[in-house]
Amino acid sequence: MSRADEIRAQLEKAGLTPYLLDADPSSHEYAVTGRFRVTAINALRADTRFASGLLYQLHRDVGQHLTEFRAHPGELGQGSLQIVIDKTTGRFYADIDRFNPYSDVVNSVGHAFAEVIPGWLKKIFQRKKKS
Repeated sequence: MSRADEIRAQLEKAGLTPYLLDADPSSHEYAVTGRFRVTAINALRADTRFASGLLYQLHRDVGQHLTEFRAHPGELGQGSLQIVIDKTTGRFYADIDRFNPYSDVVNSVGHAFAEVIPGWLKKIFQRKKKS
């Protein structure tokens, strides 16, 4: 199963497919993007399988009025489903991380070193190659 297929399967298991406005969200190598009905935000807030926080800052490409939800590890499958949604347009970004930084200190450190820092380094080196 591809990474995008696993993300779609976890979105379905979370009960979010009825909120999809895009019948087939566009896929990337490591993420799924598309558009939800904004009422999906209320469903995610009420779902105890998800935690919410402020790390959406890394996904400004989705929009400016963002909120984020992360599934507790193992709740929907392997890893932690992350969903960043623009609260006005419903545009979203979803991926699966190995760690949920909202779970505990160990997961916060794991997320920083396994997800965030490598992503920053990749962007820095890509900019240098273009220069």
